[in-house]
Amino acid sequence: SNNNMMKPPTINELRVTVLNDRGIALLMSGDSIGALGCFRDAVAMTASNPSISWLALPAYFNLSLLLLRDGRIEESCKSWLGARGHLPTLESAMQGNNLDLQKLRDIRLLAINRHGLLMARRNFSGDGMVLEQENVMEWVPPNLVGDDLNEDDNHHYGVDVSQITALDVVLLRFAVSYAEKKAARVFRRNGGGVF
Repeated sequence: SNNNMMKPPTINELRVTVLNDRGIALLMSGDSIGALGCFRDAVAMTASNPSISWLALPAYFNLSLLLLRDGRIEESCKSWLGARGHLPTLESAMQGNNLDLQKLRDIRLLAINRHGLLMARRNFSGDGMVLEQENVMEWVPPNLVGDDLNEDDNHHYGVDVSQITALDVVLLRFAVSYAEKKAARVFRRNGGGVF
């Protein structure tokens, strides 16, 4: 067999892709509740099938963005940070762990810097059209060559990198503020003492 040939998608890959695309279509037609259900189902399917975990990012992105749009910021934050591997840090920081709170601040700063550098690079290279774009682009599946994803520098698992870093920045800013408030409450509840 030739490793440069594209493998046909599995039934689970197709199901996740259909759920994600159906969620986008429902959202565009005004059915945000239906879209939310599709994105949640797509996320659940990727969680229960490790072989298709690469499809999780677009589903989590759409789910988290929709939750954010609908004002469910805490839920959006936990969903996105879970997908990005930072939820345990957030939860520990909320319980008053100062090391994890500082780690969360560092992650936020890194996200801000990454987004800024990416946007500067795009503007410098003449691809500054991203700044004028307000709509979230429809997810385009990456090309699979053998077992490797074949993508350009502007996409990560089919999602525009500028959109990923922008969502990172927005939700990490919220996460740090939220964790600081929760940690302060824990500290006051414990009488201000070290525990």
